[in-house]
Order: sequence, then structure tokens, then C-alpha cells
Amino acid sequence: MDIKSQNVIDYHGDNAIFIVWNFKNDIDVKDTFGRICKLVINLNNSADARFPDSGASCVMGIGYDAWLRLHLPVPLPKELENFVPIVGKKHTAVCSMIWRIQYLTA
Repeated sequence: MDIKSQNVIDYHGDNAIFIVWNFKNDIDVKDTFGRICKLVINLNNSADARFPDSGASCVMGIGYDAWLRLHLPVPLPKELENFVPIVGKKHTAVCSMIWRIQYLTA
């Protein structure tokens, strides 16, 4: 498999929005996942056309469980594993069943 890595933080803005999507357990999610992937592509095209110098972008990450459920290519990325809580002085990123995360920067 030909792997094309992204430098997702090379050209970033000052703001970020994180959107977490959880897929329901009792349905086939492949079609939904495909529509979400197309949405990410469209968001990037729109951001580039409307704000070409802003550094706005949309990056999609896929959680470990989602990778397996979607039957994405193997071997899995070596760093891919289930999310564990990150505890800071002020905030905690809780541990949850993250299926997919969408990351918008501007």
C-alpha cells in the first residue's frame, strides 16, 4: 500500500474546533463514513476558495475501534490505539469510544 502522510500542523490558524462523531452500534456505518469523508474534502475546498491565506483546514482522524469496524487497510498505523484520558491542570480530555474526530483549524 502506498501511504501518503499529511503534515497536518504545518500551516495552521489560531483557532480549532473539534467534532467527535460516534457511530451507532446496530447499523452499518460504511456509507455514512463515506459521506463524512466527502464532507471533509468539500470543507477543505470551500475553505481554500473562500479564505486562501487563512490556514483554514479540516483534518479527519479515525479511532482504533472505528478503523477495525470500517475494515480499513491493514496493518494499522503503529501508533493507533484506543484513547486514554489526558488530565491537565484545568481540563480533562475524558476517555470515550471515539469513532472519528474532525478537526477544524482557522
